[in-house]
Amino acid sequence: MADAVISTVVQVALSMAISILEDPINLAWDFKDQLNKLRSSLALTQAFLQDAQKRQLDEPVKVWLEQLSNIACKANDVLDELAYKHIRMKVETRKRTKVSNFFSPSKNTLAITLKMAKKVKSINQSIKDVNCWATELGLQQRVQVSVPVSSGVGGTHSLVDSSRVVGRKADIQRVVDLLIGSTAHQSLSIASIIGMAGMGKTTLAKSVCNNDEVQNHFKTIIWVCVAENFDARRILVEMLESLTRKPCEIKNQDVVLREIQKELKEKRFLLVLDDVWDEDIKNWEDLKSSLQGIKESKQSWILVTSRSENVALVRETTPNHRHHLKEVIDEECWSIIKERAFGNSSLSPELEAIGSDISHRCGGVPLVATVIGGTMCNKWDKDEWLSLRDSSLWGSIEKNEGTVRVLKLSFDRLSSPSLKQCFAYCSIFPKDFRIEREDLIQLWMAEGFLQQPKGSSHLAFEDIGNEYFNNLLSNSLLQDVEKDLYGCITSCKMHDLVHDLAQSVSHIRQQQSVLDDVKLWHSLFWSSGSSFHMVVDFKGLRVLKFGGADIKSLPDSIAKLKHLRYFDISKTLIRRLPMCICQLYLLETIRLLCCYLLEPLPAGMKNLANLRHLYINKRCHVPVEIGCLTSLRTLPLFEVGTERGRGIGELGSLVELGGELGINDLHNVRDKEEAWGARLWEKTKLHKLTYQWDYEREGYNKDEEVLEGLEPHSNLNSLTIEYYKGEYCPSWLVGKVGGDPSASFQLVNLVELKLFRCVNVKNLPTLGQYPNLKFLEIEGLHSVRGIGNGFYMNGCNENKPLILFPALEVFTLENMEEVKEWLEVESTIPAFPSLKELNLITLQNVPC
Repeated sequence: MADAVISTVVQVALSMAISILEDPINLAWDFKDQLNKLRSSLALTQAFLQDAQKRQLDEPVKVWLEQLSNIACKANDVLDELAYKHIRMKVETRKRTKVSNFFSPSKNTLAITLKMAKKVKSINQSIKDVNCWATELGLQQRVQVSVPVSSGVGGTHSLVDSSRVVGRKADIQRVVDLLIGSTAHQSLSIASIIGMAGMGKTTLAKSVCNNDEVQNHFKTIIWVCVAENFDARRILVEMLESLTRKPCEIKNQDVVLREIQKELKEKRFLLVLDDVWDEDIKNWEDLKSSLQGIKESKQSWILVTSRSENVALVRETTPNHRHHLKEVIDEECWSIIKERAFGNSSLSPELEAIGSDISHRCGGVPLVATVIGGTMCNKWDKDEWLSLRDSSLWGSIEKNEGTVRVLKLSFDRLSSPSLKQCFAYCSIFPKDFRIEREDLIQLWMAEGFLQQPKGSSHLAFEDIGNEYFNNLLSNSLLQDVEKDLYGCITSCKMHDLVHDLAQSVSHIRQQQSVLDDVKLWHSLFWSSGSSFHMVVDFKGLRVLKFGGADIKSLPDSIAKLKHLRYFDISKTLIRRLPMCICQLYLLETIRLLCCYLLEPLPAGMKNLANLRHLYINKRCHVPVEIGCLTSLRTLPLFEVGTERGRGIGELGSLVELGGELGINDLHNVRDKEEAWGARLWEKTKLHKLTYQWDYEREGYNKDEEVLEGLEPHSNLNSLTIEYYKGEYCPSWLVGKVGGDPSASFQLVNLVELKLFRCVNVKNLPTLGQYPNLKFLEIEGLHSVRGIGNGFYMNGCNENKPLILFPALEVFTLENMEEVKEWLEVESTIPAFPSLKELNLITLQNVPC
C-alpha cells in the first residue's frame, strides 16, 4: 500500500471503529466493559498515529502502520458483525412464534454473546500489543486535530465552468476557422487537436462545440469519449445514443449504422472523438468505412483530440488540419490560479509576487494551474502560499510523472483523512469513466469513509458525501461535470493525470489481481466471467458490483457476505434473487436496473431495515410491504396494487424518500383519503414525480379526487401526469395568484411539467405565472377546444409587474387536434421572454 495513503487508511479505520462503538446498538450487549476498554485503546492508538504520520518514511514505523491497519480492519469487521447479529436477532425474534426451550431466544442470545465477547477480547489484546510497540518505537501521544471538510460551495468561484478558458482564444478561433471555413468537398474531413496531458485539449474541443458559429454551421454535434479502447461498434452505438438521447440496445452493427444514417440524413454534422490513444490503422479503417456510407453529409467533420502525433497520422489528418496545443504563458497560469483561489478579489503585492513565482513553476500546463488554484481556494495566509511555492515536489513537468508529483500537493492539502480516502478510492474506476455522483457517494458510504464531523449534529451520510464530493470538485480533483434540467450535478470525470495521482497514492493498477483490489478496499467490481465461487471467499466485502457481467444466477452462499452494504446486479441475466438475500441486514444500496429477466423479489425484503437506496425500473421489483423500509431514500418506481402490502399507503411511512418517484396503476387507489395516505405533501426531498393511470381501463370516476390527494411538496421540480381521465386539473396545480400578498404558487419551484393523454381534461391549467417553469409538454388532451386567458393567469397582483411564462424555454403542443382557438396575450403584458423552442405537432386549424 502506498506510503501517502497508509496512515490515512488507518486513521479512517480507527475513526470507523470508535464511531461503531458509540452506536447504541453495540452498547446494548452484555460485555460493555470490554467494548469500553476497546474504545479507550483505540483512542490511545489514534494519539500515537498523529506522530506516526510524520515518521511514516521510517521503515519500523511503516511496518507498525501496516500492522495497525490490519488490526483496525479486523476490529471493524468484528464490530460490524455485532451490528449484524443485533439486527438478525431482532428480526428472528419478531418472526419466531413457538419454539422449544433449547432454541429459546435467551439461550441463542447467550451463545452469540459469548462468541462475540471472545472476539472483542482478542481485538483488545491486539490493540494493546500494538500500543506497547508504539511506545518502544518512541512514538509520542499527540492530540488528534479534526479539521472539518469544507465544500467550498458558496464562494464566487468554487465550481468554475470548464468552458471558461484562459489564454486559448486564438486556439479556439483557429479550430473554428478550420471547421467552417474549409473548402474541402469530401463528405467527411478530419482535424486533430494534439497536445500533452493537462494542456486542455478536451476543454478546447468543448469550447469549439459551444461556439455560436460552429453551432450555426453544423446541424448536429456528436461527442464520443474514446479513451484507450478504440472500438468501432462502441463508438457507433454512442453516436446513436448521442443523436437520439436514448439508450441503445441494438446488437447488430449494421442496424445501428442505418439508424445513424436515418438521424443524419442531409445534415452537416461534427463528430468529436475525444482522447484517442489507439494507433492501429485497422481499427480506424473499421470506423471510417462505416461512416463513409453517410453520403448526404457533405462538408461534415471529425475532430480528434489526442496526445499523440501518430494518432493524427493514422487518422489521415493532413498537416494543415492539425492544431498543436502549446503551453500557456506564466501570466495566464497566474490568471487561472487567481480566479480559482480568489475570484475577483484584489490581492496584496506580496501575494501577487508569490503567485507569480508559483505560476512560473506550472510550466504552462493549465491543469496544474487549475488544481493549484482549487487547492488554495480562499487561503489568504502568506505563509501557506510560501509553503506551496517552496515545496520539494516542484520540479520538471515535461513528463506526466512530474505533473502528478505537483498535483500531489493538492492531495496532501485535503482537509481530512476521510476525504483523502474518498479521493484515492476513485482510482478503482477506469480512466475516462463517467462517474455518477449518487453512485460514488453510496460506494463511499458502503466503505465507511463518510465520517460524522465532531461536535456537529447527526448529518445524513448522503449529506456528508455531498460535502466530500463538492470539496473534490472545488479542488479540481473531479471535473467535467454534467447537470440535469434543474441544475443539479449528476456525474463527473477525473482527468487522466489526476487519475494517475489517485493510483499513485493507492497503488491501484488496472491490471492488478482481484485479490489485491479487495485487500486494499472492501470492494469487488465484477465485470466479466460467470463464476461466483471465489466471490464468497471475500467475506469482508462491503461492495459487490456486477456491471453487466455474464452471470445468470446467484448461489445461496451469498448469505456469507454479511458485511455487504452495496449490491449491484444491473444489466445482468440473473433470473432470481435467493431468499437468503433478505438476511444481509446491513445492506444500504441495492441496484437492479435493466434486470429484465429478474423475477419478483423475495417477500422478506421488508426485513432489510438499513436499506436506504433501491434502484429498480421494473414494476414487479417493488417489494411487498415496502413501508417497513423506513430508512429508504431512493425508490424510482412504485406500483399500486390491491393486495395487502401493495397499497399506496406504504409510501406514507417513507418519510426520507427523495429524488425521483414514478407511481403507476393509480386506478387502484380508491379515493382522496387513501391517496392522502401516501403523504407526498410532506416529502420535501422528492424533486421529480410521475403519476400514471392505466390508459385502457374502464371507469374513471375517482381520478379527480385521487389526484387532488396526491398533492406534492412545493419543492417539486418536475411533474408528469399520464392517462388521467378526470375533467379538471387539481387545485394544487393551478397557480394561486391574487391581490392578497400572502397568496403564492403552490409549486413555485416547478421547472418541468408534462401532461400526456389526459383525454377528458377540458381546460389547460393556469401556468403563466409559474416563475421557474422552463419545459412544458402537453400531448393528447383531446377535450381541450381552446387556449385562452385561463391558461395565462387567474389573477394579478397590481403591486407587482406581471410577466407571463417568464422562464419558459421549450413549449411543445402535440396531438391537440380539437383546439380551434388560441387567444393571444394582451399586448400590454409581456409574455414568453425566454422562449427558445416552440413545437406545434399535429395542431390543426389554429392561427399562431
